[in-house]
This record gives sequence, structure tokens and C-alpha cells, in this order.
Amino acid sequence: MFSLALANQKGGVGKTTNTVNIAGALADRGHDVLIVDFDPQGYLTMTLGFADAYRDDAVSVADALQNPSSVDPDNLLVSHPEFDLIPSSKKLHSVKRTLSRQETPGFGLVNRMFEAMGGDNYDLVLVDTPPVQNAFTDVVLVDCGDLFVPMEPAEPSIYSISSLVSHIVGLQRSSGSSVRIRAVILSDVHYPLDNEQKRVRRWVDDNFGNQCPVYEVRNRAAIQRSLRDHSSIYGPDAEMTDMTAVYDRIADQIERLNPAIRAVGTRD
Repeated sequence: MFSLALANQKGGVGKTTNTVNIAGALADRGHDVLIVDFDPQGYLTMTLGFADAYRDDAVSVADALQNPSSVDPDNLLVSHPEFDLIPSSKKLHSVKRTLSRQETPGFGLVNRMFEAMGGDNYDLVLVDTPPVQNAFTDVVLVDCGDLFVPMEPAEPSIYSISSLVSHIVGLQRSSGSSVRIRAVILSDVHYPLDNEQKRVRRWVDDNFGNQCPVYEVRNRAAIQRSLRDHSSIYGPDAEMTDMTAVYDRIADQIERLNPAIRAVGTRD
């Protein structure tokens, strides 16, 4: 089972937009993709058109985290035309509180849930994380291990990314696990670049260019329109946009990171 988290402790940086479109790019290649919405605000869940699942208190992702064997995957997973989704729940706040009170960090909690929910039936589990730094987010980062970091091309993002990198260094020490930033995604870039965007781009290239790919997703109305239609830019009714070329490159990288899947979406 290969899981990848999109993480940034700052909100409004394109985590949900990139999660949906990365999943769409991989699904378009024939891969079986599961998205997990771990943000208690449920923005990804509602963006994909599953507001009722977010409000449903019968069974939730929080229940699956706390007691995986008690939850039937068929009662939790919802099917989207492009991929499957484990929707968010307001009850995730209770998981956060429980983990913050524990003496032990709770690493392994997320992976146990993935296994119980049939994560190994998918080519990729893609995780949208909360825009905060807390015990629950730490567990998600350690259990996934591989991270894509979306950021907006604005100077406050420099401070949030610097803080995230420092936190990851400490998290690796405390957990004994490898937590790797595999790519940085500059989101919603407006051309022509203003001076602030140029400074941020130079900073990203200087600090990450030799360590991992840096992708640039430009502002496109087609991206926003597809999200309003609860779809990725690869959806059956999505309009054409040149940004599919960027997400295709991201999909290429993910296939290289996970050699267990072929480009046709089957396992070796």
C-alpha cells in the first residue's frame, strides 16, 4: 500500500485542489485511487459533492481511526466517478484531542485504518491533511512518509514551509521514521509574475530545486469550474486546460515513486 500526503500547516495553499487533480490524473491513467479527507473542516469532501456524508453521524472516519475493526468499509467509503473517497467528519476533532492527551504519539494509527478499510486494494492512497500542526497531523505525516507540499506564491508561505521543514526534522528524530518531501507545488500562480511571486519562486528553487521537483500550477478558470462541478480537470465533462500537462508530470513522478504499479494501472 502506497500512501502520499499533501501537507502544509498553512491554509489556502491549494491542498484540496491539488489532491483532487493529482487523483484525477492518476485515475485517468487507469489507476485505482483512494482519497482520504483528514481535515475536520471537510472542504475536500464537500468540494467533491458529498456534504451529506460529512454530516452523517452514523459512521465516520473518526470511528475507523479509533476502532478500525468496528467499521465496515462499505459503510464508510463513497464512490466518485473518478476515484473513491473516505469523507471527513467533525468527529476528527475528538481524535485530535485524544492523541494530544496520550503519552505515546500514536504512530501506526492511520496505517491500521488504511489496512482495515482496504487500502491495499488501491494503487495509491492520497491524503488531504488538516492545515494545522498537531499530534494527529504528526501521525498522518509519519504513517504516510511521503509528502507533497503545496504552497501559494506569497511570502507568508516561505515562513510556513520553513517551519514545516524544521518540524519534520524533529518529527523524524522522535518517531525514528523517514518523512520525505517529494515535491513542492506552487499553486494558483498568476502571470505575469509580480515581484513577490518572483521572490517566492527564487526561494523555492534555491531551497528545494536540488532536492525534489518543483511544480507550478497556474491560475486557470477551468480548474475552479471543474471543482464547482465536483470533478478534477480530468473528469468526463471537464473543459480542456494546459494544466493537465503539469499534473501529468506529477503522475509520472508518483508512478516512479511507487514501482508496484504500471502506467496502465495494474500491479506487478
